[in-house]
Amino acid sequence: MLETAEYYLQYENLFILEEDQKIRLVIDRLGLNSLGNFNPKERIIEYIVNEADEDGPLESMSVKDFVLTVAGRTPSPGGGSVSALVASLGASLSTMMGFLTYGNRKFSHLDSEMRLLIPQFYSAMKKLTPMVDADAAAFNRYMSAMKLPKSTEEELQFREKMMKETLMMCVKVPITVIKTVNNVWPALKKLAEIGNFSCKSDLQVGAKCMETGAWGAYQNIMTNVDSIQDDDTKAEVHIYVSWTMQHPPKMPEKYFIWQMGKVY
Repeated sequence: MLETAEYYLQYENLFILEEDQKIRLVIDRLGLNSLGNFNPKERIIEYIVNEADEDGPLESMSVKDFVLTVAGRTPSPGGGSVSALVASLGASLSTMMGFLTYGNRKFSHLDSEMRLLIPQFYSAMKKLTPMVDADAAAFNRYMSAMKLPKSTEEELQFREKMMKETLMMCVKVPITVIKTVNNVWPALKKLAEIGNFSCKSDLQVGAKCMETGAWGAYQNIMTNVDSIQDDDTKAEVHIYVSWTMQHPPKMPEKYFIWQMGKVY
């Protein structure tokens, strides 16, 4: 179905990113609703057998419920999940600005560039959002590993093994957040230079969200990295986060100067 969607996107010169919209395009073009309602979740085999791809519990919450859950008397979800969410919101605002530039007659000369930039923000948003649940899950697994019995040598070895594995997950998730932000940053700077200036405050908020998300992920890593017992792994993580602090994702200040209604 998605391959067919790509054919129609190219043939009709359409620009669609959401998978469900691509599926609806194919349903419409092939007339699959002509004999009755065509429900993709009931008629497409990949959707039937791949129920595990559903959103995580935190990702599926309403904004209100998520805020209240963070405010609860539990350590998870905490700063790591919030950092991932903030970064994903930054990517979504960047996506929004791209779409408000694309197809706009005033910026029609930028359509080809927007077709290259927008998918990068959209992909970052889709990658960062699941990290909200991934961070909480990694922390909860580490806490469960710490509670494993340690009465015998065998239990001690198993507990140590599980603590190492879950601790690495606690580090890998925020590293993924930082890498994702870093990878999309050049595109964000390009968007700031050429995008629809009526959305300047949205892009400013989006940039600061991604900066904050990466900074929060860095703090999360530093909280856990010293607990890693493998010296080579610890050194590798330290090298990466040290480079990140020397080259942090940061938007040039000129894009945040408000003057005469323009971003300079």
